[in-house]
Amino acid sequence: MDALKTGMLFDTEITKAVVHTLKTHYGGNVPPLVCDPVCVSTSGHSLLNPDAIGVMVKELFPLVTLITPNKSEAKLLLAYGRPGAYPGISTLEDMYQACKDFFTQFVPGPKAILLK
Repeated sequence: MDALKTGMLFDTEITKAVVHTLKTHYGGNVPPLVCDPVCVSTSGHSLLNPDAIGVMVKELFPLVTLITPNKSEAKLLLAYGRPGAYPGISTLEDMYQACKDFFTQFVPGPKAILLK
């Protein structure tokens, strides 16, 4: 494989299975991995079990090369482990700040972000 991509993982069990498979099959040499963290629809509906967010952040993100959240997903993920909600992401400046926050909050974590 030259590269891999994840989509909707839905719950903790599936997320852990993906992480386990990647580590078992590739060891420490996972090919470039794109993660589309499908967890919130653009209309605001939850698509990921809240318990799976911790597994995604702690176990999957360290393996990820590029993460591609929409603004709602970025807000939800950035709220993980913080007191209160993450501020809204509506302007270009907000998007830039959210991207910077990904790199400071999720260490080790994705090497690049494409915020849509």
